Amino acid sequence: MRRLIRFISYIFLLLLILFVATYIALQTRWGAGYASQLLSKFTDFDINVGIMGHRFAEPGKFIFQDIKIESRDKQLALNADQIVVDINWLNMINGEAIQRLTITQGELTAQISDTSTNLPISATVLQFESSKIQLTQGKNTLLVAGFTGGITPWKPTVNHPFGYGDFRFTTGELAINSLPFRNVAMTGKLQEQVTEFSQVTGYLNNGYISGKGKVFADGSINIDGLSMN
Repeated sequence: MRRLIRFISYIFLLLLILFVATYIALQTRWGAGYASQLLSKFTDFDINVGIMGHRFAEPGKFIFQDIKIESRDKQLALNADQIVVDINWLNMINGEAIQRLTITQGELTAQISDTSTNLPISATVLQFESSKIQLTQGKNTLLVAGFTGGITPWKPTVNHPFGYGDFRFTTGELAINSLPFRNVAMTGKLQEQVTEFSQVTGYLNNGYISGKGKVFADGSINIDGLSMN
């Protein structure tokens, strides 16, 4: 009986040492590089993470730095200084474990089409901080710089990388097919058939504009209110 207890104790100690060693290794550039190769092997994305950070004091928060992600079809790419993932372990079973995903100083480019690679991830909140985004769909291009804001919930689809949900953001620069706006703030709701803008403010050239309205899936626009100064 003593031998069995001693054997079980050795196995437990070995597993504990292995866990601690793996935990420490993942927070080094070597460990992050190995994890990146493993993730790239089993997904449709080339993933490169510079380093990962985690503290037992915040068991649900994981910090990734120097991240590069690119889909194999080259239609989506993300470079970011930092990504913070907040996880609620109690929601692991229902597939909604990620409560907040925050991208800081990121640069996202995406070409949206029916053949785009779907992102195999979702979160209760997707948040950008001081980021740049360029979206292209057919002949239309949207470019924003100094982007801070997010959407909830975030459940991306093939044609809609931001999914459908309530959004709020500010951006220093916004260009729609080369039409430039400055200091833009928007709140609204993304839906499958219509995008609602409950409040939009910004500057076009030297004029201040504000308004609200809807953009439908067929391209038609309904302006509920518009003022220009």
